Amino acid sequence: MSHPACRKKLTEGLNFGKALDGIPKDVEKFVHDATRKRDGVVEALKNVDGSSETIINTLKEYVAMTTTLKSILEKVKRYSRLRFKWSNLLDDEKTVTNDVDREMVSMMFAAALWHMEHAQWLTKNVSNEEENEEQMKRKLNSLKAAASIFEAAKSWPNSLLGSIDLKAQILDALSLQSVAEGQSITIRRAISKNHKASLIREAYMALARAYQGVHLLETEERCGESIVVLSQGLRHIDQAVHLAKI
Repeated sequence: MSHPACRKKLTEGLNFGKALDGIPKDVEKFVHDATRKRDGVVEALKNVDGSSETIINTLKEYVAMTTTLKSILEKVKRYSRLRFKWSNLLDDEKTVTNDVDREMVSMMFAAALWHMEHAQWLTKNVSNEEENEEQMKRKLNSLKAAASIFEAAKSWPNSLLGSIDLKAQILDALSLQSVAEGQSITIRRAISKNHKASLIREAYMALARAYQGVHLLETEERCGESIVVLSQGLRHIDQAVHLAKI
């Protein structure tokens, strides 16, 4: 499988006002707000050179509309024309649904992928000679955000159905890959700061176990072995944290 940042999870524009029939006067404002906030996330996701803060803020605003959107669908006469259309990362098919939970998780998935792509973009646009502490932090923070959003998507209730992307093992693999890439940056930072060899060794072992665990889970679907390997990686992380405090 190619690096996830090589592909995007895309959606089509959506005007809730045109997709819903018989909208009561008292919810018209909320329908407009839902369209505006969804457009805000979709537009932000188009710019890989944008800011993580913009992505996260617009995503939070839209996700916060979840309960409101469900309430709107209960109040309108019909929503048969409502279609959330998303491309899939793992195949060339499209997923079409009117389920609000799946829509929110798909949007979170897209935002997490944006952060992985943003980290790749930062790498491509800065040579090794130019890379400094601040740029390393930006890449690391982007990968941390990706992992966190994938985890949040996995824990979202009633949503891991109906799309090849929205499977717990896929979200796990992408979250772990983000963590592993982040650890590689941490190791480079440790080396550049001349940290003790034992600390770098433990960080390296944690990184190796993370990549191995992702490979077992994503490529070979050996879930049990993947859990064992990743548990070993966590022990190396704990040891690295201990050494960092000495």
